[in-house]
Amino acid sequence: MIFKKIKNWLHETSAVAAIESMLIFPVIMTMFFGIVDIGTGIIINTKVISASQISSDLLARNSAVTDSDINEARLAAEAAMIPYFESENFGLDIVGIRFDGEEAVATEQWRDTFNMSPNLNAVPNSEGLGSEDEGLIVVTVEYHYSPRFSNFLTGEIEMREVAYVKGRNTPYVERQ
Repeated sequence: MIFKKIKNWLHETSAVAAIESMLIFPVIMTMFFGIVDIGTGIIINTKVISASQISSDLLARNSAVTDSDINEARLAAEAAMIPYFESENFGLDIVGIRFDGEEAVATEQWRDTFNMSPNLNAVPNSEGLGSEDEGLIVVTVEYHYSPRFSNFLTGEIEMREVAYVKGRNTPYVERQ
């Protein structure tokens, strides 16, 4: 009698689907929210790349840049980040570099930094990118992304993109 009840209990299948669903549902939801965070991160990183390229391109169009030009480049970079722009998470560093002497040594001529630490690698990484009396504009955009669902696992993610451009009309873009 007892063996028959145990045998019947082992062959019972009416609740198997519910138990399987209960075990698999949290895994599926975790994967879904992770995919949402990864997708958002990829979109934001693409916007960071665009922001650096847009602002550097705007500055390279001039033979000399003013405070107004710098401000317009900053606003354009911020606009490129919409709808993800948050001023406390966004930083911009713009450096004018000139290559001096026969050996074309890169030297910083001017810099404007907004809401981030200056990119101290801008000048060393520019070595060899120009000839004597030429120059570069180096624009660094930094964005701190906090994933909505997986922040407790990853924490804040720093995204940084650097754009190097030469002046379009002149070999060196001066700062006024």
